[in-house]
Amino acid sequence: MDFFQLLAVPKGFGVDLTLLEANFLAASRRCHPDFVGADSQEVLLQSAMVNKAYTTLKDPLGRGEYLLRLEGGSTGESSRVVDPFVLEEIMEARGELDQNPTGGTRKNLLEMTANRMKNHQEQLLNRFRKLEFLQGLAKADTLAEIRQTLNGLRYYQNLFRDLFQGA
Repeated sequence: MDFFQLLAVPKGFGVDLTLLEANFLAASRRCHPDFVGADSQEVLLQSAMVNKAYTTLKDPLGRGEYLLRLEGGSTGESSRVVDPFVLEEIMEARGELDQNPTGGTRKNLLEMTANRMKNHQEQLLNRFRKLEFLQGLAKADTLAEIRQTLNGLRYYQNLFRDLFQGA
């Protein structure tokens, strides 16, 4: 049973987060040792699996990585290809922050990074939807595009985290 089935949400990148949370809470109650009245290893494993499923599907990067793995795509460890534009923009943003670490610069970079993350998530949504209708070489090419987009999203998320923590 995959994480989507476990939490009773449609398989895809565009997960309804409200439904995901509601189904997670219901699943947690069904298998939580405090509610089930049992402290068996099986109940604990089931509870841990529900928590892992929720954590994975709630996060766009985790969800994308999980979906890509289900589709047979490469992992982030095996393919680190990133759009050169993304790398250049990340380096420029970090350089700009080093030269001018004021609140205004940080705020502008946070806004830019949030927009890039949103754009990458939209690209992933479209590519995963497109994937349903592809086979062979076209599917392999789209899986590679998804991998590259996920790698770019990871860079932007790391930059966003660093900017936010430094605020």
